[in-house]
Amino acid sequence: DAYAIQSNERGIAARDSGAFAWEIVPIEVPVGRGKPAVLVDKDESLDKFDAAKLKKLRPAFKDNAGTVTAGNASSISDGAAALVLVSGKKAQELGLHVLARIKGFADAAQAPELFTTTPALAIPKALTNAGLESSRVDFYEINEAFSVSLDHFSLFLSN
Repeated sequence: DAYAIQSNERGIAARDSGAFAWEIVPIEVPVGRGKPAVLVDKDESLDKFDAAKLKKLRPAFKDNAGTVTAGNASSISDGAAALVLVSGKKAQELGLHVLARIKGFADAAQAPELFTTTPALAIPKALTNAGLESSRVDFYEINEAFSVSLDHFSLFLSN
């Protein structure tokens, strides 16, 4: 829960400071016939965050002996993303500003009950495939479906 609380607090601080504002594209969501569309331009879950309530939630698995709760796992409606991929040649042809290059990727798997820690296995493989050392990476963007995934990944970073 401590990591989930810290993550939400960081999200709120980043939103309030505008740190990632350039990544957000407002979209209109149709609501229904005759009703005006709703403009979505922020992560509404951050407005509902309550650390005290999060600490009181019961585990969802393992007869209440587990650690995953509704407060430290992503919600069912946890955002959306879009990505445009083109070759370097096509980007140049279209006059696009290249933000990043994909140098490598990886996937990983392990026993189903360990699924929340699997991302930490894929990262070292992706670095190897890209020919990179972890010390050369400035920023990791990881799907934070469960706070334990990032907590476990931090152990990889500390080694």
